[in-house]
This record gives sequence, C-alpha cells and structure tokens, in this order.
Amino acid sequence: MSDKPSYEELHQKVIDLEKSLGIFRPLVEKSSDLFYRTSLDGKISYISPSVYKLTGYTVEEAIGINLAEEIYLIPDERKFLLEELQSKGEVVNFDAQLKKKMGQSGGHLQVRISTEIKTEKYWVLRE
Repeated sequence: MSDKPSYEELHQKVIDLEKSLGIFRPLVEKSSDLFYRTSLDGKISYISPSVYKLTGYTVEEAIGINLAEEIYLIPDERKFLLEELQSKGEVVNFDAQLKKKMGQSGGHLQVRISTEIKTEKYWVLRE
C-alpha cells in the first residue's frame, strides 16, 4: 500500500494553494510593511513591492541580494537574529538597522523583524 497521494489529490492541493494565494497576495502586495522570504543562506527569493518606497530598491534589484552581506548595517545583528531563531524557533520584534539603496535619504532603515523557521524564512519588517 502506497502512502503517495494520487494525481487527483495533488491537483486539488495545487488548486487550493492557488486560491489561498489569490486571497492573501493582494494583502501582502498592497501593505506598507515589507514582507520578504530568504533562502537559508540569506538570499532574498521574494520581496513585496513596498521595498521600493522603504529602501529605494526595486523588487527586481532586491531579488538575489544577500541580506547578511549587503543589507544589514551592522552585520552582527543578523548573526544575533539567527542565533535567537535557532534557539527559540521564532523571533518576534527583533530590532535591526538595514541599509537603503545608495543615494536614498536617511541611509538606513530602523526595522522590527518577526520570523520563524520554515523551509524558507518569512520576514515582516516595520519601521
């Protein structure tokens, strides 16, 4: 007896996921908060359109940027965030400073990060 789902079950899961994306995507894409997802090595794989207003980076420019190397104003902040994430499994309201794109007023952005461990990390930033 196989534990593998049938084609029909997989197809229904895809349909259900597409429906849930249709519901939540507009909330994320119209939010003034910044939502992003990174790979385990810190490279941005998804970022919400609010990135431009907050940092001066377009979505296209931000995808692939390595947070640890290019965005954290104080690199040790990311190290502390990851240590807390590994010990607790989640982090809520972690304060950090991120660099804005060169030439943007202010030079950096004070943020509050909330995340949890998943296959990929999901982040919510607030000024």
